[in-house]
Amino acid sequence: RCTYLRYFGFEPEGNSVYHAHVHAIGIPNGMHRRMMQFRLGSWHIRALTGKWERTPDNKRIERQQRWCTHCCSDIVEDEYHVIFECAHYDDIRCTFKHLFDNANMNMRKFFNCNCQYQIARYLTEVHRRRFDSIELNKK
Repeated sequence: RCTYLRYFGFEPEGNSVYHAHVHAIGIPNGMHRRMMQFRLGSWHIRALTGKWERTPDNKRIERQQRWCTHCCSDIVEDEYHVIFECAHYDDIRCTFKHLFDNANMNMRKFFNCNCQYQIARYLTEVHRRRFDSIELNKK
């Protein structure tokens, strides 16, 4: 869980914009729910869910082998990969390119920026694409 503190912990100076009431900045409940689910680690990302998967010889899948199945790369599917790297969401990232202008962007800066509504919209679009493709793969 230290990963989540590092990703989403508030700035020590107390200048995190997330302290603002989400309804005051106009984030609808559904979008806010998607954002909170992501921040709380309930998007079923393989870096987390892979610890319950087993290899054919009943060994646990090591974290460095919990690869992204959406972009078919040999990169671990963690929160950072979903937000910044996964090719499956490149077109969505282009739509929200203003969120990714900073070359020194990291998870903490991303989630503590002044554009919480846009982040919620971005996560909602990624969530929709992600779970639509999961449902297609089940069929």
